[in-house]
Amino acid sequence: MQISIERIIKEGDVSPLKWGMSGEDIAHKLPHSHQLIRKHRQGNYPFLDLNGVELHFREDFYQELYQLIIQVWRIKPKAKKRFFDVTWLHSNLTYEKVLRNLERVGWHFTAYSGSQKEPLLLVEGRALFFFYDIPKPNGTHLLCKVVILNPEGARNVTERLD
Repeated sequence: MQISIERIIKEGDVSPLKWGMSGEDIAHKLPHSHQLIRKHRQGNYPFLDLNGVELHFREDFYQELYQLIIQVWRIKPKAKKRFFDVTWLHSNLTYEKVLRNLERVGWHFTAYSGSQKEPLLLVEGRALFFFYDIPKPNGTHLLCKVVILNPEGARNVTERLD
């Protein structure tokens, strides 16, 4: 069973995972991840990378899951992932295409400009869509990554942006 990125962004539901769980708990929920978790721990990685979706923990040693970072630049169009259903996210998405997709699925979003005038979108109050700060020759920005925050982190970011 794949974890739906759309459901996480829309509802904050990371099922079958839970915000705050440990790497060991994740290994029990996603049995095929056990080997990968062990490898990441041995390599002292500060996060767990499951097919381009990074699971970040509040503490060392994979304690307390608090955010997901989707490295969109690593996802080829129409790619199938083992653990996550990344749906329409892929490396060729421009700012304009992302806006159209968000409007198509009916998600609430707010646009901001970053320090270098690159666009930043806060989607459904819990996901940040980051775009490259250097536009393509035609002036458009490509989507780089999506950061999905736990409910507590989302409240803090929303307060800072407003």
